[in-house]
Amino acid sequence: MTELGLSLQKWKSDIEEGRTLTLNVLVDQCKARMRENGEQPRGGIHDSAVAEIAARQGMTAEALKQRITRLNKKRSRK
Repeated sequence: MTELGLSLQKWKSDIEEGRTLTLNVLVDQCKARMRENGEQPRGGIHDSAVAEIAARQGMTAEALKQRITRLNKKRSRK
């Protein structure tokens, strides 16, 4: 990567940011589906959607929440 003038750390960071953006879109789609179906899960639609997507991806809901929070903070600083 250095021979190409690229940073491996930046490249990996960009990949993870893209993955988190994709997961965030999946959460939004899940929330829209739940609203359309009239679901009212305990704890709220957002938390339920995050838990559902996290389970599909093999991660904890807290980990996904943290990733989304970090992404939002990073994007608001730009």
